[in-house]
Amino acid sequence: MMDKPNTTMFDEESDMIIQLPTKNEICYRCDGEGSHVNPNIDGNGICEGDEILDDPDFLPAYLGGRYDIPCETCGGDKVIKVVDEPRVDPAKLKEFHRQQQEIWDMYATEAAERAAGA
Repeated sequence: MMDKPNTTMFDEESDMIIQLPTKNEICYRCDGEGSHVNPNIDGNGICEGDEILDDPDFLPAYLGGRYDIPCETCGGDKVIKVVDEPRVDPAKLKEFHRQQQEIWDMYATEAAERAAGA
């Protein structure tokens, strides 16, 4: 799955990958903290009744950040580069969004195929 925002697109006129203008934005994954809980700990969510909650040491450690790792999206930088859309030619921006949707559709199809095979 694609985690970092894409800031490039394929330009059919030049037959090249081009870098679009970017700006820094607070990382959406860690909310600018630079870290988040390891997805191996709570990737599917923690619910009442989970055995891990029976451990009296778990919740204070969890809330205290013991299970945190550097953010997998920003690498701990707290910000990510995103396309600065107002600076992009409208036709190129439309094509960029089309290409991004095509990529996400491909990932969704692959995920559905994996789920069906599981």
